[in-house]
Amino acid sequence: MKQHYGHIAATANRALNFLIADDDPDDHTSLQKVIWEMNHDHKITSVFNGLQMVDYILRRGVYTDCKEPAPDCVFLDLNMPLLDGKQALQKLHRYNEFDALNVFILTTSICEKEKKDLISLGAKGFYTKSPEYHSLKKIVKAILIKI
Repeated sequence: MKQHYGHIAATANRALNFLIADDDPDDHTSLQKVIWEMNHDHKITSVFNGLQMVDYILRRGVYTDCKEPAPDCVFLDLNMPLLDGKQALQKLHRYNEFDALNVFILTTSICEKEKKDLISLGAKGFYTKSPEYHSLKKIVKAILIKI
């Protein structure tokens, strides 16, 4: 158990790059507060649909000249406009260099078949969104252990 706490401390002390892909601005704000409480040096980029997520990661469209490093962790909502989370993962899955991308699904509900599909597309974990701050903080800590 101590290893996990040590890993959280090491990860929390190292500045990480996070990408939040969610169409709900309130979810962005809640995640940002939790992430920055752990380490204010963490870099957070927000996108609001699956197409923006794909373009950001592939450095296409408005992100062509983006100099930010690749995200260490992606928080991905499934229900988004233009491209949903699953469709976005399908597009990224075509590129082998993104197989190691740490994508964690944060959604209101998910079925077992959908989990299997998303794992095959590279998702590393699944979490149910919670409006409660302390629950969200536990989720973020659990994810930091995995990256």
